[in-house]
Amino acid sequence: MQSTEAKEIPLQTILVIDDNKPVRDLLIKALTKAGYQVVALSDGVGAVQTIRSEAVDLLVTDIVMPNKEGIETIEDVRAAFPGFPVIAISSNAFYLQLSSLLGVNAVIEKPIQLSKLLSLIKSHLN
Repeated sequence: MQSTEAKEIPLQTILVIDDNKPVRDLLIKALTKAGYQVVALSDGVGAVQTIRSEAVDLLVTDIVMPNKEGIETIEDVRAAFPGFPVIAISSNAFYLQLSSLLGVNAVIEKPIQLSKLLSLIKSHLN
């Protein structure tokens, strides 16, 4: 006799790093509403450890932040997890261009268009 219970599909986990609390909260709310599990940090300190411990599937990171900024965070994540999907966000076009040179999967200029971000996330997780 087969079970009629549907198997629960685990949520994909996104790590959001942004020092701006209102932006971070907006991203958490939008991604949660879209069906993702979200882990958030206010800077890049601990990003690699969080990816490991929380089984993160994708990183969305701001670039200009205190303590550990996004460029250094991207370099550390790429060194620890080659090919790991990363989306960079910033209001500074120069830093987004620099992020592209580091091999991020996508860049989005602030203010963030949530529909564009969700579309990029979906395409890089499937």
